[in-house]
Amino acid sequence: MENKTENSEIIEKYKLKDILASSNINFLFGSGINGKAFPQLNGFTETNILLDAKYNGNSQNFEEKLNSLQETDRHLVVDKFLEEFNNFITRIDYSHQDISDIQNLFKNIYELIDKKEDRQIESFKCNIFTLNYDDVVENILENNSYFNKVITVDKFVRTNIFDMVGFNYKYKKYIPTFIVAKLHGSVSNGALTKDSVIYPRK
Repeated sequence: MENKTENSEIIEKYKLKDILASSNINFLFGSGINGKAFPQLNGFTETNILLDAKYNGNSQNFEEKLNSLQETDRHLVVDKFLEEFNNFITRIDYSHQDISDIQNLFKNIYELIDKKEDRQIESFKCNIFTLNYDDVVENILENNSYFNKVITVDKFVRTNIFDMVGFNYKYKKYIPTFIVAKLHGSVSNGALTKDSVIYPRK
């Protein structure tokens, strides 16, 4: 209760609702967004064991170690990563508290955008840039019937999606629109494949 009161005071003091309600909202989500509902990279035990066995050096960075491997060994590690990833994704618990927190975030953002005074079309959008391969964010948006568009390496189209905003013809008003850009690639048809992955490099 004390934290809730403190948060309310901060929101009021800095007029955060006013700022958010009059602006185009942008997020950058990394692996931490899923909390403990989906393992982060250090939770991919078999992948990390195989990578360390193939790697000869002193870097602690996953991408650096992976990119330094010979092509054959790199493919072995990537295959193990995909195997573990696709196993984990079939076991995501959408009732997990950390997933509920993301859902509540979107609910609050939707309400802020929907109730705002500003009529600028651009401010009806919420851009979400995510480094995650999983489809947790997209599923939450779909399951809550939020107007959204997902941009992935295999779904890119010529239309500039960032210029699109939903419109309700019945009530003659724009509606909150979520644009999700998958910067590192994405699950497609329930699985992550080599063709759907963009590996970070220098």
